[in-house]
Amino acid sequence: MRASQAAMLANVVRDVFYWACFSIFMTSVISQVGVSLASEPGIGQIETLPGTEPLDWSGDIASRMIDAIDAFLLRQTEHTAKLRQ
Repeated sequence: MRASQAAMLANVVRDVFYWACFSIFMTSVISQVGVSLASEPGIGQIETLPGTEPLDWSGDIASRMIDAIDAFLLRQTEHTAKLRQ
């Protein structure tokens, strides 16, 4: 791997890491705000758009996000490898 490729890969990994950390932080903040709002009278009502349903993820949402990021990076790496052949 050339130095420029290694630097580019390092930048991508760093950006994905920062994005993942920011997303985990924002998920935590949004969860706390949601809990606070849900405790207010009349605010815990969920309204959805026609043809949609509320998001009801359970379990470790951060882990699901990391798995999706990993899958995306693997697809991108495979796509780039095919382009170089």
